[in-house]
Amino acid sequence: MRKQYPGNFKAKVVLEAIRSEDTIAELSSKYEIHRALVMRWKKEALSALPDIFGTGKEREQKVRAFMEIEQHPCGRLLRGGT
Repeated sequence: MRKQYPGNFKAKVVLEAIRSEDTIAELSSKYEIHRALVMRWKKEALSALPDIFGTGKEREQKVRAFMEIEQHPCGRLLRGGT
């Protein structure tokens, strides 16, 4: 049985991969996952970004879901935090 990772974990890894502060190998080691997962999740996230910038309520729901990461500053701003 394959291990399943929660969406917020995947998003956290993807955001770090997009920032490019660490290499894929470093992220893989840091989060103890295979580098192929990091690359796949990053590719999936980047391909989904155009859909996030749709219109109306659907767009708002997608953006909020994407930014629901506790450690991400934009997520705190969307929830009204500082």
